[in-house]
Amino acid sequence: MDILKTLLLPIIAWFMIIVGTLMLIWPEMARGRIVKNSAKMLLGWLLMAGLFLLSLVSAVSQKTSGWIGLIGLIAIICGALWIWKTSLARITGLVKNLSTVHLRIFAAGHIVLGGLMLILKTLII
Repeated sequence: MDILKTLLLPIIAWFMIIVGTLMLIWPEMARGRIVKNSAKMLLGWLLMAGLFLLSLVSAVSQKTSGWIGLIGLIAIICGALWIWKTSLARITGLVKNLSTVHLRIFAAGHIVLGGLMLILKTLII
């Protein structure tokens, strides 16, 4: 736990400060970062929902034939890919319309969060 406080946390904090500064200079970098983070979060939610639905289909297919399970698995994969594609297009469209002021606020938030991590590292861990 000591290595986390003394080594890893300051590295992450300085990384956030440097990336935030670069995003202040180039706001388009912030736009790409918002899309990438949103895509990762969306993928996590889809994975959780897919695993839940897969467990439901598995329980149903044990009581019936295996074809239902196979069809359910294919439907879950196709549905997740469709949701992923449409949601990512919608998120990209929303982020594309953000003004540079909003992107600079996002970048300033990165800098502030990194600075707070450095200042409060003794209280965090």
